[in-house]
Amino acid sequence: VSIACLEIVEESKREAFRKHLISFGRDLVVLTKDQIGAYAGNMLAIRNKKGEQLMVMSASARNSLDDQQIAIIERHARIVSAGIKTIESVGGGSVRCMIAENFLPHI
Repeated sequence: VSIACLEIVEESKREAFRKHLISFGRDLVVLTKDQIGAYAGNMLAIRNKKGEQLMVMSASARNSLDDQQIAIIERHARIVSAGIKTIESVGGGSVRCMIAENFLPHI
């Protein structure tokens, strides 16, 4: 699944960007500026040790999504969310900022 906020893309490039994202054959979840403000743009797709695909996000991000957006994400991953209001309001970050991504090959 691809997730993007098209509202913040320069208007003359918006449609080309949308077409580029869907050209990969993935579902597209389009976020609003308000959802970005609720940290929905900071969700992170990860895989757990069992190989299960997860979409990790804050409760604020989860609560900002509509039913259709949730359904699209859930076709690809199980949503895992947690309330981290203090981190978001005082720390200025969200779930993505709290998880270290490791792209090293398995040893």
